[in-house]
Amino acid sequence: MINRALNEYQRIWFENIFEPYVTNNPSKSISYPFFLGVSDRYEQENKRIMIVGQETYGWTEFKEGWPVEECQKWAIDFIDYQLHYSNDYKLKEEFGRRKSSPFWNFFKMFSSDDFVPCWNNVDKAQRFINGNTKSLTEDIELELNKPLPGLNKTLFQYEIEIAKPKVVVFITGPHYYATMEAAMNLEMGSLTDVKPSPASGCVNITNIANLGVPTYWTYHPAYINKNSNLSRIDIANTIKKGFSE
Repeated sequence: MINRALNEYQRIWFENIFEPYVTNNPSKSISYPFFLGVSDRYEQENKRIMIVGQETYGWTEFKEGWPVEECQKWAIDFIDYQLHYSNDYKLKEEFGRRKSSPFWNFFKMFSSDDFVPCWNNVDKAQRFINGNTKSLTEDIELELNKPLPGLNKTLFQYEIEIAKPKVVVFITGPHYYATMEAAMNLEMGSLTDVKPSPASGCVNITNIANLGVPTYWTYHPAYINKNSNLSRIDIANTIKKGFSE
């Protein structure tokens, strides 16, 4: 039910924002889009958390004809497999060994004791140039994060409303503030003075984000692991306190 409702707005975004932009800007080499989808377990549990990453990695350049539903199904299957929600042998054949990266280890901190994460990205695509993943430039981020036509909300805002997480955490690091502002439909500059730092580790941006749920902003897990001033456990505990707010 959640996925079907998400798909409705994802299709609006895809047909009216993403596809026209890609068609009109072929030199930008935009990848296939990432679409949020939630697992059956997510729908059944109460301690839902949306973990928002930066962008997809390694997705190839978009070609016409890729069905929107397939992008969403891939995301659902991938997180189900990584977090052992599914042991379907077909998923093992498709995805191979489960990931042990800092990114997925962070997710595993929120996949026990009735916590269930869903996976989203603040940038729905990336650039794929000469076989390498490149982040979107700010002008592309702002274009792809525009409010949906005829509506006053962005795709990300609708994803929050429909998926109904109890807590949202951005693991994007401080450099993604402009695209975060666009995705949340905030005034430009709203997040400039509240960026996470090694001293703060994780900041509560609930009042600024205005998403209706406790919202946190921290570093990418790979950076957390490399920085001796940051504690992955302390950051996770800070975020989990949001469930009691």
